[in-house]
Amino acid sequence: MSSIGLGVGGIFVVANIGFVASAIPAVLGKGAPYLPTLQKSLDIIFQEALPKLLPIEKQQSNKRILVQEDSKSETKSVIKDETTKVPLVIDLGSGDGRVVIEAAKYGYRSIGYELNPGLVGISQVWATYDRYAPTTMPWPSTGSASFYTRDLWSVNLEGADVIFVYGLSPIMELLSKKILEEAPHSIVVSNV
Repeated sequence: MSSIGLGVGGIFVVANIGFVASAIPAVLGKGAPYLPTLQKSLDIIFQEALPKLLPIEKQQSNKRILVQEDSKSETKSVIKDETTKVPLVIDLGSGDGRVVIEAAKYGYRSIGYELNPGLVGISQVWATYDRYAPTTMPWPSTGSASFYTRDLWSVNLEGADVIFVYGLSPIMELLSKKILEEAPHSIVVSNV
């Protein structure tokens, strides 16, 4: 047998192991198999849909001087800092981190939860590279990307403004109850 045949056979075996491993969450009823989100979908979501549904304001400190009078008719000026809230994007089953990283590029605080620790590691490396590499566009100061190895059922969704999920029918029925309890005003984006 030639070395090329062994190489192709090895690639085939590794690809099948990867496919089977990514399908485990779906088989166990805990999630969906890993499928990468296409850049075209990300562009539509972050350039067209979310700006209309959830406009992000620049995270800047707007200083205002308030003039107050005390009981002795002395005038004091008090400086208050007011900052705008940066929307929180949560990706349940973040896979290789594409959605979370894209959200950070648009200035969102973003968190990815993934059951597969290997994919979490890949996401963390990719996010660090994308943020600091001289060949990529700089992220806005408000943008952040964090990744955690967690089951989507154990995650607290409170405070989420946008929730991404690639959920199949049985999962979405149960997940909708969780979302309504923990983040009832959030925008849910499902790629299915």
